[in-house]
Amino acid sequence: MRKRMGGGTLAALILLFLPLSADGYTIVLRDGRRIEIPDHFIVGTSTLTYEADPGIQITLQLSTVDVAATEKINNESAGSLTTDHWLTTI
Repeated sequence: MRKRMGGGTLAALILLFLPLSADGYTIVLRDGRRIEIPDHFIVGTSTLTYEADPGIQITLQLSTVDVAATEKINNESAGSLTTDHWLTTI
């Protein structure tokens, strides 16, 4: 006879396989979708750019990003997305 795994045991196993700490940043889009990106990225006046893989850069229009939700989910203060990652060189 097979022994069934309890719900608590299953939940514990799932948690073990989830990453304990993320070395990334979550972008929340205006339509509610979330994108995990590396924690190093650049915010310009109207875009956010990050490197997906070596030599591959992805640029998002800031108008598609829910800035307040992005800052909240990353435990940042209001305005930090555009001030802490601001483009300083061209």
